[in-house]
Amino acid sequence: MPRWFSFTSFMAANVLIDTEVLFYVWQRDPPLHRHFHTYLGGIGMGIVAGVSVCVASRVLRRAAPGLPRRWPTECAASRTAALVAGILGGSSHVFLDSLVHREMQPFWPLAIDNHLVGLVGHGTVHQGCAALGILGAVFWLLLNATYPGAASSKG
Repeated sequence: MPRWFSFTSFMAANVLIDTEVLFYVWQRDPPLHRHFHTYLGGIGMGIVAGVSVCVASRVLRRAAPGLPRRWPTECAASRTAALVAGILGGSSHVFLDSLVHREMQPFWPLAIDNHLVGLVGHGTVHQGCAALGILGAVFWLLLNATYPGAASSKG
C-alpha cells in the first residue's frame, strides 16, 4: 500500500535510530540510548529515512528502468507517504523503547526524566510487537488475496 504508507521508510527509520545504540555498544560507552532516542531525534531520523528512501527510489528507477514493478519504489506514488511512515517509525520506536529503557530521555529537551519506563513490562512490549507483526502479516495476506497485486509496491 505504498500510496498511503511506505513500509521501507518505516523500517529505515527504525534501523537508523538503532545505529546510535550499535555505535555506543561498539565504543563501550553507556548510556546507549541518547540523542536519536528522543522524540526530536526519532522524528528527525524519520524525516532522514523518508527522504533517503525517496532519493534511493529515484536513483534505482533511473539506474535500472527495467526493474520489476514490485521493487520498492514507494516515492513514485507518494513522497508524503514516505515522510509520514518515516516519522511514524521514528516516533513509535522512541515510544516503545522508552517503555523499557530507564536511561532514555524521550522528551528531551523539555524533560530529562523518563516517566514511561516500567509502565508495562519488557515482555509485554515484545509480545505486543510480535502480535501486531502477525496481525499486519495477516492483513497483508488478506488484502493481497482479496485484491491481487494491491499489497505489492507499484510505482
